[in-house]
Amino acid sequence: IEYADGFGWKKADDLALNTGLGLNDVRRIKAYIKHYFNELAYVKGCSWSTVPEMVSSIYETLEMDDDEIIRQAMYELHEEGELWWTDDKKKIGLQKMFNLEKEISEHLKRLASSEKKVPYLPVESVIKDVEAEHKIEYTIEQRDAVAKVLENQVCILTGGSGTGKTSVVALALKALNTLNFAQTALSGRAASRLGEVTNSAGETIHRLLG
Repeated sequence: IEYADGFGWKKADDLALNTGLGLNDVRRIKAYIKHYFNELAYVKGCSWSTVPEMVSSIYETLEMDDDEIIRQAMYELHEEGELWWTDDKKKIGLQKMFNLEKEISEHLKRLASSEKKVPYLPVESVIKDVEAEHKIEYTIEQRDAVAKVLENQVCILTGGSGTGKTSVVALALKALNTLNFAQTALSGRAASRLGEVTNSAGETIHRLLG
């Protein structure tokens, strides 16, 4: 049995059990562990879990509680290069996710340390123009955020709903008025919202990448 991407776990598991695979077969446990971490990554956005959380999910979903078989499945997947864990085993996940995050982090560090060559208009001037045009006043935090976005090669902007993240992006783009840009979001609705603020079409990440 192998983990089959694109199939619901229940359907695939039922088919395997109907062919004579035992409830405690190590191949079944290995297949579920891979399913568990793929589901964790693509549905919840988490690249790792703890061993107790993973084991609890195995108990609940597979309706079995053989610790020795679970341990065997874990070590076989680790030896096969499918699974990684920290030395203290407090974090465990798929090796491919670890490699992907490591590669992304290396690219981000490369971009962040590269020479800044992008020209932009004076921040305070842009903010005053927008404030006067729309009869609004930006907070100190928003002004600081715009400056950081423009002064750094890589910037991560976070904040709760209504804190002005989209407004900061719009201001930064106004200061970068000579450049082409792409604006993306995970959902079509969020992409449309960006388009409303920046007056330029937004699209989902998947559509941008084709």
